[in-house]
Amino acid sequence: MSDWFEENKHKLTPEEREQIESWDRWKSNMSMIGCGVSLVANFFIFKNKQFMNFCLQSTPGKINLLLIGLTPVWAGYYCSVPAKKEKNKLIAELTEKYSPEIPQEPKSQLTN
Repeated sequence: MSDWFEENKHKLTPEEREQIESWDRWKSNMSMIGCGVSLVANFFIFKNKQFMNFCLQSTPGKINLLLIGLTPVWAGYYCSVPAKKEKNKLIAELTEKYSPEIPQEPKSQLTN
C-alpha cells in the first residue's frame, strides 16, 4: 500500500497527503506507547524477587518469563494495528479515486 502512496504522492491534494502521513505518525506513536507501557510493567515484574525465584525454579516458569519478556514487542505491534488498518482503508479509497479505469475490451465473437 505504501508503494502506491510513493508512486502517486504527486496526484494527491495536500490534505490527502497529510491524512496518510498522520496515520503513519499515529501508528508509530501507538507502537512506542504500547512498547513503553509494557517495558515499565516488565520492570516491576522482574523487580519482584519472589516471583523471579518462583519462575526460575521450573521450565514453565522460564517459559513464562520469556513470554513476559517478549510482551513489549507484541504490545508495540498490536497497538499500531488499528492505525495501519485505517491508513490502508484510506489508501484503498484514494486508489479507487485516482487510478485510471481499465478499459473493457469487447468480447470477440466466436465464428466457426
